[in-house]
Amino acid sequence: MATSTFSNPSMPTRSNSAVSLKHSGSFGAKDYRVHACDEADNTPISLWHDIDLYVNKEQGLVNYVCEIPKGTRDKFEIDTKDTRNPIRQDLDKHGNLRQYKRGDVFFNYGAMPRTWEDPKHMIDVQLDKPVGGDNDPLDVCEIGLKKGKTGEVKTVKVLGVLCMIDDGEADWKVICIDATDRWAPEINDIVDVETHLPGVLDDIRNWWRVYKVAEGKPENKFGFGEKFMDKAFALRVVEETHEAWIRLAKSVILEKKESLLHVEMRDVESVHGSINDINSSPPSEPPSPDPTSDKNTEDNARGKKRDCISPTAGAA
Repeated sequence: MATSTFSNPSMPTRSNSAVSLKHSGSFGAKDYRVHACDEADNTPISLWHDIDLYVNKEQGLVNYVCEIPKGTRDKFEIDTKDTRNPIRQDLDKHGNLRQYKRGDVFFNYGAMPRTWEDPKHMIDVQLDKPVGGDNDPLDVCEIGLKKGKTGEVKTVKVLGVLCMIDDGEADWKVICIDATDRWAPEINDIVDVETHLPGVLDDIRNWWRVYKVAEGKPENKFGFGEKFMDKAFALRVVEETHEAWIRLAKSVILEKKESLLHVEMRDVESVHGSINDINSSPPSEPPSPDPTSDKNTEDNARGKKRDCISPTAGAA
């Protein structure tokens, strides 16, 4: 069982400009790892717990960690159970290195630091029954022109989100674009993606719908009528999963509760000022969309209204 600790609370958290990467093992082998270090003192850090989430919360700018660069298919991911959470290639049920049998991804894929999709938090996504989170950091589909690098931390603009249902769990896919991308000044919300990059959203949804079919598994389903929800909705999902991560860190680090996840951070006090002040109550559900809106992104681009319901009063 993974231990969970933190050290030296006076140390600052890390932005994308303060992280260096080190590699161990052999690429293409089971022992290959990508580790993160603090550039200032070369101290190992966690890509999940020591990287700031928000760059500018008001503007919807966040950091994300690239796990799978566009044009590749090796299933790299942050190891949530290993010490300091290095990136490693996932293994299939037979113990072999996993690749997407669907083929190469056409977007940069990764995760948001300091987020967690809580399996115990059940939400209504307009399907037959509520679903919980997938026990991982929040996923990112980054649609910029540049190819990322495994382990690279970049600042991205949040544009929208798709709620994929994978093995009965909510597996949110946040659509983002590199803040320095050529299209970034013109793409500020999910409708702008369809306007400037028509077809990209449909291709992303189809990718996640059928990517496991080649493995003999059924197509995935989606919540909220298969719609890509807008920026405001996506930012609420980001904040909800960030608050869930804070509760996870509090329960493991401060309350010393056992967890299969490895939670280790250098600066507890940086989390909303003090992690001791975070309420332990479950988060409110993400805002609900207008049930009359449809999934067609062209309708969204024409300005079709989508209302969001504010979280319940008194929720964390």
